Amino acid sequence: MVKMVPYEAFACPCGAGDVLLRESYKPKIRGKLYYACPRSKDLQHLHAILQELQHLKAILRELQEMHNAQTASTSLIR
Repeated sequence: MVKMVPYEAFACPCGAGDVLLRESYKPKIRGKLYYACPRSKDLQHLHAILQELQHLKAILRELQEMHNAQTASTSLIR
């Protein structure tokens, strides 16, 4: 295997672009650097997306509750 320095860039075999240098978070090899395909998603990125979706879901739920309360109070007036 050819030793690579962290700042070197080279194309991914799949053709998606240059590979990414990532740090492992697995307990046995924590902190080790590795190269990954740019199409792959790391768990931290996916976790951040999931948190954002949960936050948006909570906002949507609040808006729906406000709309339902407004609709209910409007129907009582009629």
